[in-house]
Amino acid sequence: MNGLTIPTLQAQERAQARQIALERAERIATTAAEELIMTEGERLAEDDTYGFAACQIDDHTRECIEHLRFHGRAAAHETSDGYMLVQLLDEDAGVPS
Repeated sequence: MNGLTIPTLQAQERAQARQIALERAERIATTAAEELIMTEGERLAEDDTYGFAACQIDDHTRECIEHLRFHGRAAAHETSDGYMLVQLLDEDAGVPS
């Protein structure tokens, strides 16, 4: 071996397995959040933009929107007439898909 001890290799393997699990969990959460937006929101004329009555958005939906915003997968804003508009973005470019 290249000078690494077995406990060191095992620790590296555990760290790598944790990272893979975190990435998988993030992909699952992102997919679920996008599906919630598309099924619960009212699709508007603009590409991949969905409207929600702001007063009817529950905590779970807000968390999904924030997850997507944090990861650059959505842009969202509240309108003056009480709606939340969520535009899904392309995962690679951060632009409308």
